[in-house]
Amino acid sequence: MIDLRQLHYFLAIAEAGNFHRAAQRVHISQPALSQRMKALEEALAVALFVRTPRGVTLTPAGETFVRGARQVLRDLDLAIAGTRLANRDEHGSITIAFNEMGGQQPIVGRCLELFRSAFPNVNVRLLEMGKAAQHEALREGSIDAGFHFSLLDEPPEFAIERVESRAFGLVVPESHPLAGKAVVAMSDLRDQPMVLLEREVNLDTHKGIVGAFARAGIPLSIAAHASSDAGLLTLVRAGFGLAIVMIGPRRGGWDGLSVLPVEGLDLAKDFVLAFNPGNRLPLLAKFIAMLRDTLYLPAARELQAGPTE
Repeated sequence: MIDLRQLHYFLAIAEAGNFHRAAQRVHISQPALSQRMKALEEALAVALFVRTPRGVTLTPAGETFVRGARQVLRDLDLAIAGTRLANRDEHGSITIAFNEMGGQQPIVGRCLELFRSAFPNVNVRLLEMGKAAQHEALREGSIDAGFHFSLLDEPPEFAIERVESRAFGLVVPESHPLAGKAVVAMSDLRDQPMVLLEREVNLDTHKGIVGAFARAGIPLSIAAHASSDAGLLTLVRAGFGLAIVMIGPRRGGWDGLSVLPVEGLDLAKDFVLAFNPGNRLPLLAKFIAMLRDTLYLPAARELQAGPTE
């Protein structure tokens, strides 16, 4: 018999690529997690993982099971959220914005999917725009809310719904000498060529990285600038330099790259939904409630904070 918790644990391992990190994520011991996965593989009569010195990879059967497990949990989330807030007679429109990286976060697509399922007659208008443009649009009232990452404090006139916090790490080509290290130190970056996003593209990230090097007393050697997040990773893959980036899901993934934690790098961003507290649109309140529901649905909650075993 396969239970939902096994699906959560399996997906945690698939996403982390490592039993130890997955066990920390779901808050159980590593031996208990290994036993759960052994039982799952026995129930399915297939091997789901290939164990390697650097972690685990999925077998072809495991890749197939990932898609199925995600669909099961997605359907469960839709059923729960739709039951809680569904109103098929609700009409109107709501405008939601997201920036480049924000739009790549699974929680955004999940929340929008749930909202449209619960309110099929509501017109949901989506716009892609950067954080500064979102702030201006919120002031003008041309959008109702916006998803983005924030390193610095939000303007005081806006309210926020904090979704999660994301740490930064070092991205290097898989062939780079640092790629074999479990953890790098800021001192390892001395004299290393670095690739940064252009200051105008992401001001707070640019300031945060420059400040991190200054606090560590290490000269920042900038080899190239990129005008987009995708361009930044392309430059790293091509060997132009290394980059400090926010860790997490992104379009195109991390193929050809190693992502390493950096000891002494105190840099993180909050992923938020910002909105004008004076906006009395009933649909906005329902959208925020849906976001909270999506964050704390049983499926998400067990994955984030399962019981200790």
